[in-house]
Amino acid sequence: TCSVSWTINARTVTITAPTANSSTLTYSGSAQNLLATAGSCTTGGTMYWYSSNPTTSSTAPGFSTSSGWTTTAPSSTSYKGTNAGTYYIWYYCYVSDTTNNTGTGINTVKNITKAINKKASTASLNPTSGTLTYGTAGTSTITKETDGTLSCVSSDTSVATCSVSGTTLTITPVANTADGKTATITLKTTAGTNYAANDSLATYEATVNRKTLTCPSSPSAKTYNGSAQASGITCPSGSTAGGDTSKTDKGTYAQTCTANSGYKFAS
Repeated sequence: TCSVSWTINARTVTITAPTANSSTLTYSGSAQNLLATAGSCTTGGTMYWYSSNPTTSSTAPGFSTSSGWTTTAPSSTSYKGTNAGTYYIWYYCYVSDTTNNTGTGINTVKNITKAINKKASTASLNPTSGTLTYGTAGTSTITKETDGTLSCVSSDTSVATCSVSGTTLTITPVANTADGKTATITLKTTAGTNYAANDSLATYEATVNRKTLTCPSSPSAKTYNGSAQASGITCPSGSTAGGDTSKTDKGTYAQTCTANSGYKFAS
């Protein structure tokens, strides 16, 4: 009698992973397909898909054959995402008889991912330029497509500053000693849930002039009374009185009104 050995090897279970939609996806406001193919296991294994697919959590869910997972293969339109972000599609190749079956990746929660990119933020201003007078702010209406937080920056804060409230850009002139000063106001936004940051959404070109003042008229003549008498001239707001503001003796005098920064007198 002779004895001849022979072997039955364990069956190899092969996993074909799901595949994601190969198209580049960008937020559109509508649900978009994330999956191309569902994937599978060969004989000896059973393919499961997480019932809550797709998720935006990178934490692997626990596997159970009794709840939370399904053996119903998803179609290419089963898993959708709307908001920008990275989506996880979880799957599991379940092998109950690991004595007679083997394979790389079996009985392990695995995933593929698919991203929906943020959409570019855009905005426009109306108007896009203006000539402003010191003391009076200008405004421009913002039309935007973004979910980020809007803000603005001035190229020269010694000429004009800016602020944003809702859909209104406000440009505030700064006092200067000359007309025709210019500043570029740039509207920008932070990144939001579905839109990307943009540091140059739109621009407003501001030209700033001084406010024009009217020189006061000469008052009626006064009569000498032996005491100091005020001129009776009131300089307009935005100017500073100087010169002969008070006198006693007979004579013709000159009081001055000097325009402050941001103001000028008409020629």
